[in-house]
Amino acid sequence: MARNARSPIGRFFDQFFPEFEAQIANRKEIAMTITYNTRDPLTTSSEIRRKVGRLISRFGRLINHVMAAALAHRARQADIAILRQLSDRELKDIGLTRGEIGEGLAQAAISRIRMQRIEHLERPS
Repeated sequence: MARNARSPIGRFFDQFFPEFEAQIANRKEIAMTITYNTRDPLTTSSEIRRKVGRLISRFGRLINHVMAAALAHRARQADIAILRQLSDRELKDIGLTRGEIGEGLAQAAISRIRMQRIEHLERPS
């Protein structure tokens, strides 16, 4: 817009606030400087390596947990198969009935987990 074609409000600001346009231009320049000076967090190769390493580490832990859960499940299945082959008298000797086989193994697993946590906490670092 040409200088003489400004609105009355624009002329008012020009007359009483001549520094107003300079302030606006300065703000735009600062905003552009801030925008252009921000760096992307993935710009350095060390940051990229660190983030990729963290991702690989987390993926490895996920695979480890999945494998541990699968092995524990297979072990429980094997224990149930062995207990089901025992006679009623042998089950009575160890304090189980045929209906308590699954529940007994679940309680044993919970107590084993508790014991492992206690051992882990008691270990010197």
